[in-house]
Amino acid sequence: MGTWYGRKQVRAVSGAAVATAIVALVGAAIASTYGRTVVALPFTTRQPSTSTGLRISIHYRDEHDPNAKPKTFHKLEVELPAGIHIDQRVVPACTASDSELMAQGPSACPRSKVGDGTVTLMTGFPPPGDTFATDVTVLQGQGELLDVFRAKGSDQTLAVDHVKIAGRTLIDEPQSVPGGPPDGRSAVRDVRLRIGARTARGRAYLRTPPSCPADARWESRFTVFYDDDVTDVALATSPCSRVAHRPAIHLAVTPRRVTAGARVRFVFRVRSDAIRCRRRVLVRFGGRSVRTNRRGYAALTRRLRHAGRRRAVATRAGCRRAVATVRVVRGSG
Repeated sequence: MGTWYGRKQVRAVSGAAVATAIVALVGAAIASTYGRTVVALPFTTRQPSTSTGLRISIHYRDEHDPNAKPKTFHKLEVELPAGIHIDQRVVPACTASDSELMAQGPSACPRSKVGDGTVTLMTGFPPPGDTFATDVTVLQGQGELLDVFRAKGSDQTLAVDHVKIAGRTLIDEPQSVPGGPPDGRSAVRDVRLRIGARTARGRAYLRTPPSCPADARWESRFTVFYDDDVTDVALATSPCSRVAHRPAIHLAVTPRRVTAGARVRFVFRVRSDAIRCRRRVLVRFGGRSVRTNRRGYAALTRRLRHAGRRRAVATRAGCRRAVATVRVVRGSG
């Protein structure tokens, strides 16, 4: 089986794998207009304007015979919910060439990894060659996502594919995949992918929309253009919360132990799963206050004259407050 599975054979698989990877997975599967595409595409959080991870599950099928090989397609578009934000700057872009990725696999760009999973094809050949499974690593490229396909359980790289990121729409136009009867081509059967939440310098790689609609769900449109002139559309929903949520704040201060009477520069760091609860957070300490920057940092220079414990308190509207403690000790003299 490995001999026929070259770069072109993998390209159709990667279209489904990468484009759908940016949507998400956790709710019930939703069938499409023609019943050829079944998807589950929720985010890993229900909170608006929050860094999120993704899970994706797609099952392609023949609408007349669920056990038969699915139809092949030549174009795939995934339109994510209005208001979603993909910040490609959060993950270093992979600049390796396709030939380098083919030779080295995902290790050519280890810092660019955003997800992984599996993709399975139906070939049309009789068993045991009726299906072919691959491991997939998804990398952030330059304005695109890169799929690196390997034989299941192997380090052998089979192909690299590219999917364009156009705002909140992901577009792929896969090449034909040779295979067996009835059409001499292989077709994508199942896609299973996982993408984790990523943040860097106060920014989220993927951030949920800023609000939750009245029906308490975000909607994504998944459109498959099949080769027999059928356009199949699935509207996948992801549940969201309309109840006000107060994310937790975590506050750290450095140094945590100082000598009474010494003039010290204290550095405060605020962390939170919600980006809004890291920026412009008010930190009160030693009778003074300061706000954190975009990265969640702030600093104050204070002289604490009396021994004991001093509390630093971080607050922001809509977020739970946090406290950190500094111990002040008497000098040796």
